Amino acid sequence: MRGTNRMGKFWHREELARICDEMEADGTLLSQPDSFLHAHYRFDYLIQKKPAA
Repeated sequence: MRGTNRMGKFWHREELARICDEMEADGTLLSQPDSFLHAHYRFDYLIQKKPAA
């Protein structure tokens, strides 16, 4: 744990999108409602396996 953030990993939107592209998965950014206290920096990200062609 030395040298790491005790809060865990903070993911960036661009990083998640790149990972989805590399894994050929669909990634969807889901913004939180503006009424949520930390909506200005928090988000959800749905990752789904792409359907077989």
